[in-house]
Amino acid sequence: MREITRLEVEKHSFEEDAWIIFKDKVYDVTPYISQHPGGLALLRYAGQDATKAIVEQPAHKVVPNFIVRLLEKYLIGKLSNCSLDVNT
Repeated sequence: MREITRLEVEKHSFEEDAWIIFKDKVYDVTPYISQHPGGLALLRYAGQDATKAIVEQPAHKVVPNFIVRLLEKYLIGKLSNCSLDVNT
């Protein structure tokens, strides 16, 4: 599985290009934004770790398995363990 740094994820924080981190995996949720029941609320976490927001959202607590299955379609990699991003 492709490893993706936090720095790379941070570059994808727009409605037309939105990645999120959930439980150390990276998802390109761009195609899902228009379908998200909470509307553009998903964009608040684009380019960031959305784990806490997803887990703590009351509406999500009712359908946790659905969310995990849904996210599988958008999986693009896992978060790199590298703590530093070095541009060379």
